[in-house]
Amino acid sequence: MQEDSDGSVLARRKERLRSNSIRGWHHHAVRTKDMIATRAFYEGVLQLPLVGTWTEAYDVIKKTPSNYVHCFFELGDGSALAFFQFEEGMREEPMPMPRDPYEHHVSLGVDTMETVDYFRKRIEEAGAPVEIVDHGYCYSCYTQDPNGIGGGDIYNRSERYRDT
Repeated sequence: MQEDSDGSVLARRKERLRSNSIRGWHHHAVRTKDMIATRAFYEGVLQLPLVGTWTEAYDVIKKTPSNYVHCFFELGDGSALAFFQFEEGMREEPMPMPRDPYEHHVSLGVDTMETVDYFRKRIEEAGAPVEIVDHGYCYSCYTQDPNGIGGGDIYNRSERYRDT
């Protein structure tokens, strides 16, 4: 990380963020084979409220009748992690998630190291794998969700890098 003794890095960041028309995610969606396990993990373990569930009758990609459910789990900024589950036989099985977290992972930010530890304990109690890593600029609690999203983590930035 770059030192910012005169505040110029932070000033450039504030201007860059202000001028960006895209304000953030609405949602990030993933296919699932098991919405019950997915809901138990995201709503039960990570305590993300289920804020929307839609049952759809038309596949907009294949342009055919279909039957699937689309569920949204809300994050603290109003964005969401979303999951689709198709009725058996309506589509092929979802592609397996990459085993290498450098290919795909989700990183969820929290405000304190105590919150990282709180979720580490909840994830361990749920029987999911957990690894804590101190990257120097943040602490990560790595785990894997029921869909195989590997390398997903809950992180907290170190005090030194909080505003960068």
